[in-house]
Amino acid sequence: LAKLRQAGALIERNGTNLLQLVNQLLDMARVEAHALTLQPVQADLVPFAKYLLGGFESLVASRDIQLLFESNVAAIPMAIDKDQVQTILYNLLSNAIKFSEDNGTIALSLKLESDWQTALNAKHYRAVTPPPNAHWNSWVAIAVRDTGSGIPADQLPSVFDRFYQVPANEAGGSGIGLALVKELVLLMEGALAVRSRP
Repeated sequence: LAKLRQAGALIERNGTNLLQLVNQLLDMARVEAHALTLQPVQADLVPFAKYLLGGFESLVASRDIQLLFESNVAAIPMAIDKDQVQTILYNLLSNAIKFSEDNGTIALSLKLESDWQTALNAKHYRAVTPPPNAHWNSWVAIAVRDTGSGIPADQLPSVFDRFYQVPANEAGGSGIGLALVKELVLLMEGALAVRSRP
């Protein structure tokens, strides 16, 4: 009976993963066809992001991975497309969990900033920069940090490419999630960067 339960759980998990992959491929196609439009609503980003992070607690519990949430302000009321922000955070957090070792730490941080240029130092690879006509009085920096093995410096420019996978990495993946993140950030006229420390 225990083996049947285990097999059933595996089938359910694989089915969920397959459905997620199909949905991401459909979203990519919609973005490329300019058929995906943002549906912003007023929301507080702090509790929303914290809630999304909490959804991963059961996934990391068996691996003793600690999830941390940080914000430099108590509230960030703003207009966001909840579905697309959820997709971005889900993919970034899933990727961090996938490539983290047991007993590691993953942190999701929000920071209200006034200048995006100064927030990214020279060691970041900038995958997306805002359009030249973007004028922001303030913006929110969303960062996901993990204690995984890292990404070789020469691979950083490729991590947001479609179907890209870090060579010789056993964690696997479809190579769609981060590419979709890049497209959604472009759609939002945001900035996207990655940094890996040895």
